[in-house]
Amino acid sequence: AEKSLSEHGDKVSEEDKSAIEQAIADLKASVEAGDAEDMKAKSEALANASMKLGQAIYEAAQAEAAAAESGEVENASKDEDVVDADFEEIDDDKDEKKSA
Repeated sequence: AEKSLSEHGDKVSEEDKSAIEQAIADLKASVEAGDAEDMKAKSEALANASMKLGQAIYEAAQAEAAAAESGEVENASKDEDVVDADFEEIDDDKDEKKSA
């Protein structure tokens, strides 16, 4: 969660970012205390807080993919030098023409 937050923290609001940071700190304190039940509860709290980060990462990836796709469509429409033509394949061994 810490790595994801450091890499993608700019994709969530400050409120969500601080909630995730607090959940991480709470879990670390619980691990140091050695309370198994508290660790489980803090892990679930961190997972719930991290879901917003995952959602933001997913939405950003979808937006990038949509932008890239629309860029490809624009580039394809600009490429008007493409010619679709029939051709004949000539076999040098038999001198017969095959239509492709």
